[in-house]
Amino acid sequence: METVVRPWLGPHHVYGLFNIPSELADTTGYAVTISVKGVLLYCIWIAKSLKESRPTESAEPGRYLVREYVPTRVTLWFLFNGLFGDLRRPENWAIVFSDRRS
Repeated sequence: METVVRPWLGPHHVYGLFNIPSELADTTGYAVTISVKGVLLYCIWIAKSLKESRPTESAEPGRYLVREYVPTRVTLWFLFNGLFGDLRRPENWAIVFSDRRS
């Protein structure tokens, strides 16, 4: 997991890069979450397979790299609430796979 947080460069410069096993590439739904100190601050449900997300092959065999973006307005919320540093910490990001939206 890697995070890139450079909103001053414009849209599409805040994202998490996840290294996912290829056996999960056919999953048709997943959620990307950001939580700080156990409090869920951002969650987006993605209703498509990882193959539709245009994953790229990882350096490791049998894995995909998947990039998921955070909207600029969410980044600004983190900034204005003093949590910008927390947005940069990979341990605060997660990707959750599920067969249904909950």
